[in-house]
Amino acid sequence: MKSFLSAAALAAAALCASAPASAAIALIFTPASTHINVGDSVAIEVSITGLDAEVLSGFDLNFLYNSTVLDWTLTEYFGANLGNSFGLNDMSVNGNLAVDDISIDDDATLAANQANSFLLFRFHLDGKANGATTFTLGADPDFDRNHVGLQFATLNVNVGSACISVGTGSCDVPEPASYGLAAVALLAAGFAGRTRRRNARTAA
Repeated sequence: MKSFLSAAALAAAALCASAPASAAIALIFTPASTHINVGDSVAIEVSITGLDAEVLSGFDLNFLYNSTVLDWTLTEYFGANLGNSFGLNDMSVNGNLAVDDISIDDDATLAANQANSFLLFRFHLDGKANGATTFTLGADPDFDRNHVGLQFATLNVNVGSACISVGTGSCDVPEPASYGLAAVALLAAGFAGRTRRRNARTAA
């Protein structure tokens, strides 16, 4: 029994270890989960952190959300963190909020003046109907989540997300890794139950 539980623990550890390692640079969504009523508004802040020796010199991003649940109303852009830039382009169509800008400062100027972590956006959204939706970047690295760093190289950024529930909607959905850990726990519990039943029959 102990050997099986040890194997289950090792399997759980392997499952966690097999998840891709997080990039040092991350896009953080705050709050990560929130609830509003239909007709109410919410502000989601998006910050970049962990730049260290890198800079953010530009971006071409698409934030996706369920437009039957939320309406986008306003983007507050903290563009001073990119120094002198061309200015933000932002437009939302059918739950796809596209934003892009690029700095016209050189790398040395950005490196000297840009913080390691800073607030980039504050998005204002209105609750439109009952339901829940994630608010995060699309998956395409070239067109949905293109962060530009030193010498116009693409940055490897670990992208977070926010879940917004409206009215009767709920964000209480386990993360995929939780399903795997739960499956390991259920297997261990099932094996323990079979062992107890077998031992009981042997004793009888």
